Amino acid sequence: ENTQLAVEIFFLMSGILVTYGFLQYMKKGHKFNLLYFYLHRYCRLTPALAVMVLLYATIAVRFSDGPMWLKFYDMVNSCCYYNWWVTLLYINNYYDPYNMCVTQSWYLS
Repeated sequence: ENTQLAVEIFFLMSGILVTYGFLQYMKKGHKFNLLYFYLHRYCRLTPALAVMVLLYATIAVRFSDGPMWLKFYDMVNSCCYYNWWVTLLYINNYYDPYNMCVTQSWYLS
């Protein structure tokens, strides 16, 4: 019921943090370069996301057990098998959004 509010607060907090970083950067006398901003963001976030994709696609099957677990894992793992590259390019909200590899990464796209 309150998930929309939680997402909006999350977006607000993220916007405040990005704005604060931007203002600190400008305060030092640097000129803003949009290409550098996105390249820096990509280099900062992608290694951790790549590790998560790798773990999600390989050893996550060992994290649980139960009668439906393997069926669920196979469904999720097939998304990682085909769409891992989409996640690492941060286009998973636009390219096949119903078959995301790491569904939690929707926010990064």
